[in-house]
Amino acid sequence: MKVFLSTVPLARAGRSRSHHQVAHRTVMGLFPPLGDHARSEAAVLFRIEPAFSRILVQSTTPPSDHQLASLKGEVRTADLGLITAARVIQYRIDVAAVERTGRTERRLSSAAIPAWWAVLAERSGLEIQEPFEAHLMGTTERRAKAGPQPQLRLASLAGTARITDSERALHVLVHGIGRAKAYGCGLLSAVPAS
Repeated sequence: MKVFLSTVPLARAGRSRSHHQVAHRTVMGLFPPLGDHARSEAAVLFRIEPAFSRILVQSTTPPSDHQLASLKGEVRTADLGLITAARVIQYRIDVAAVERTGRTERRLSSAAIPAWWAVLAERSGLEIQEPFEAHLMGTTERRAKAGPQPQLRLASLAGTARITDSERALHVLVHGIGRAKAYGCGLLSAVPAS
């Protein structure tokens, strides 16, 4: 399955990592009107990457050439089938480090993240290999129609994983993992491990 990978310079988005709502509007502005559930229909995922001064965007729908050009962005395609065929991958993902029980959310401590991530990855057709890196990146505000919501704790994870279920792994490569995708979480970037 092919997806579109776009990059937008972070300076063009006009905000820093703490302004995920602005980044979300910038990202969604790259696409033509797609309907009420645009982000999920086009499988739009993004991650703010301050180290590279960019926003990385993945989608199954190509971004508007005009909008991408106006932000000095670039686009290329990637074949995710080649990644799932590799069986062992190196990955990177930003996640909302929260555990939900019914209607209650609990922010995870850095000590609780490894076990939580191993379970989430297993459900996604991945077996996490040790060691892996986990860095807490701080929190971001959430907004909803009902008003402000509890802050999200964001974590950046990187490491190696073995693909145990290629169908589930392909699904999460396309649609993301976990919660808070509108805040730049869930984009699983992967390459075959050498």
